Formats: sequence, structure tokens, C-alpha cells
Amino acid sequence: MHRDREGGIVSPAAVALDIPVAATLRTGAIARARRARGEPVISLGLGEPEFATPPAVLEATRRALAEGFTRYSSPVGLPELRELIAGDLRCRGVLLAEPGNVVVTPGAKAAMFITLRVLLRPGDEVVLLEPCYVSYRPQVALACPGAVVRGCDLRRDDFAPDWPALAECLGPRTRVVVTNFPNNPTGRMLTPLELSRLARLVAERAPGAFVIADEVYDRLDWGGVRLSPVGAAAPVADRTITIGGLSKRCAMTGWRIGWLVAPAEVAAAAGLVQQHLNTCTCTFIQKGACAAFAAGDDGLDAYRRELDERAWVLNETARANDRLRLVPPQGGLFAFLDVSGTGLAADDFAARLLETSSVVVTPGNAFGRSWTDHIRVSLCAPTAEFRTGVSLLDRFVRGLP
Repeated sequence: MHRDREGGIVSPAAVALDIPVAATLRTGAIARARRARGEPVISLGLGEPEFATPPAVLEATRRALAEGFTRYSSPVGLPELRELIAGDLRCRGVLLAEPGNVVVTPGAKAAMFITLRVLLRPGDEVVLLEPCYVSYRPQVALACPGAVVRGCDLRRDDFAPDWPALAECLGPRTRVVVTNFPNNPTGRMLTPLELSRLARLVAERAPGAFVIADEVYDRLDWGGVRLSPVGAAAPVADRTITIGGLSKRCAMTGWRIGWLVAPAEVAAAAGLVQQHLNTCTCTFIQKGACAAFAAGDDGLDAYRRELDERAWVLNETARANDRLRLVPPQGGLFAFLDVSGTGLAADDFAARLLETSSVVVTPGNAFGRSWTDHIRVSLCAPTAEFRTGVSLLDRFVRGLP
């Protein structure tokens, strides 16, 4: 039996596939284990909203169960939910937002995997803007082991795309470019001008490529910059697959409900993959999701303000500590804190912070191999607890030699 660096058991199959344990889930497990032992811990690790699933969603799901809505649906999802998803994206200008282009999946992660499985063949290249979500690289490996990942680091001073480096990464073998805004882990948004430049660059350098736009944080753009959907950006709008879900904006992380919106031929192939992978997405949860769309953004304004306040707390702390540096996040659930001034690598920083202060954070190299001098700080803890965690982090840094 194999063990990872923290002593957790890893299956031989995972070792054979060279699939790493997700660092974000590991940090969540550490926090849960400490709480189970009655030990104090403040988790600034997982991106799990602390507010409750909307009551309308709970009621619609209970009603569906009471009415016996527990059988299969179409592999691509309930027609009424597909219509609601398409309508939501159509209002934001997404070109392909038609019900026939929507496939409902058990979470945004499943939508990403299915899309990669449909698009990739051995030798194809996937361009990732790093730092990026921890599961992108493993999902490429699982979907098509012969595909090649090309990581392109964002600029360190502002987390904007490094345009010359991105141009070098793009080429005739590029099949997929993955975008994620608001970005996990940096909280960075793309301005409309940056989005237009990105779309033109992809179209010019990799005209056969698809863009997969992971927009699971699409309602959490709270820092003054509104999300501009990639699926609305010429000249790549007709080759953009938009990934979304309700985990973050409706606090439904455990429900597993997501979707992809794609060109008709990609959506049809995705439905075929889902037939043999999941059969369909849980039907009574789809009914609950319909209620989430009907409820709109009720309650989100207050939550956005709380996220903005927590980001301000972290930013002010970093400004007052000359060993920390923060590019202020503009949306999403995270901030990416530069700890290079401490002289500690991210793994060591996170381990020592946990040991001495009982605060959980995620090392930056989980999101890209070169980001060993950053840590991801989740903004999801209740504000009072978040303030305490940031204060403990600040005290830890000030106590370093």
C-alpha cells in the first residue's frame, strides 16, 4: 500500500495512473480530522460557501421526491432545466446558449471531464493558464493519456495573461485552451479588453482550437469588474464550451449539478459519453436546480459584500506586513498570497502554519508547478473566523526569523 507525503493511503491504481491526490481536498480532510479530535482549527483551505442552500431549492427537491421523481431523465438533462440554463447564458450574450446545446452533468467537474474526453486525441495540446484549478491536469491525463499539457504562467505582478508567453504556447497542435474567471486560485477577472485580446490571439495562433471556459464562479464577481463570458467573445464564441454549475453560487457543493454548453456536435458527443458514464444526472436534484434559476440571485449581494470584506481584511494585513504581498482578488472565493518574503517554500509555510497556529491553507504549487512561493487563502470562513485566521497567519509570519 502506498502513502502520500502526509501519510494518507493512495491506491496502487492511482499510483499507476500518476494521478496526484487533490491538495484542496487534502486540506479539507486535515481540517475535518482535527475538528473530529476536538482540536482547534481554522480552515482557510476549501472553497465551500458557508451560507445555506436556498430554501426554494430544498423545497423543490423535497416536492420532487414526494412526487416520485426518482427515475431516469434523458442523458442530456431535463428539458426545462436545459431551457433555464440556456436562457441564463443567453442574457449574458453567450452565442451558443440554446437548449439543444446544453448537457446537464453531475457537477462542473464532470462537464469538464466529458468535454475533454470528447475533444482530445493523442498528441493534441491543452493550454492551461497557471496557476489554475488543481483538477485540470489530472482530468486531461484521465480523459486522454496521450494529450500534452502546456502550462503558461500568468504574470506575477498582476495575474494577467503573459501575452508573449501565451502566443508561444499556442500553435497548430493546440486543441483546447482552458480559461477560468473569476480565477481559482487568484481571484483575477479578465477585463473586456483582455478577453478580446485573448480571443483574437487564440483565433490567430490556434484557429482549430476550442476554448473551454470554466465559469463556475460566474455570479461571484464582486470586486468591481463584471464577468465577460468567453462564449460571447468574437472570434472564438462559436468554438467555446461554457462550463457552469451551482456549487458555488447556490452553496450546493454536495449536490453535484453542473452543465456544459457547446457547439451542437460537441454537445451530442458529450451526451453520448454521459450515456455510458453516468446515464443521467440525478433527476430530483435537477428539479431543485430549476428552482435555483427561478430564485435568481436572491441573497448573493450580501454574500458578495462579505467576500469583498474578507478580501479587504487580507489585503490590509498584507500591506502592513513587508514579508507578504497580495494582488487583490476581484471575484471568486480565493486569494493567492505571495509568501516569498518569508523565505519558506509554500509546502513548508503551510505545514508550519498548521503546526504552530492551527490554520489551514493550500500550497500554491498545487495550482501550478512554478508557484512554490504562494499560498491559496479561501475566503469562505465566516468573517469573524476569517479575521482570526488571518491574524494568526500574520503573527506567524512576524515571528519567523
